[in-house]
Amino acid sequence: AWAYLFGDAACQSIAAQMIIMPQALLTARLCPRGAEATVFAILAGFQNFGANIGSILGAQLADHYHIVTKRYGPCDFEYLNMLIILCHIVIPLLCCVAFTWLVPVAKMSDDSAFAEDSPPPSF
Repeated sequence: AWAYLFGDAACQSIAAQMIIMPQALLTARLCPRGAEATVFAILAGFQNFGANIGSILGAQLADHYHIVTKRYGPCDFEYLNMLIILCHIVIPLLCCVAFTWLVPVAKMSDDSAFAEDSPPPSF
């Protein structure tokens, strides 16, 4: 049991870093020259803000679907399957539709797509 708990914690953090890697590479290629650190800090702030909003919305959805957990007493998971389908299938599929407008049609290895000189940052 201990190996599972510690192994899960280690693997989950490694998997999370691997998921973020394409986003970080695309951000590094698209941000203006000379402002990489600022753009990264702004995006990290938005990511933290989004994670907090996601936690709040998740708690609100659990409350809306009457999912109740109690340490001593009855628990109610009647609508949990509907909430899992909504949050882990439907909403990610809606995000996939947005990819067609948000992600540029270029390969990461194509230097000509990212060769435009960007103006110097104005801050």
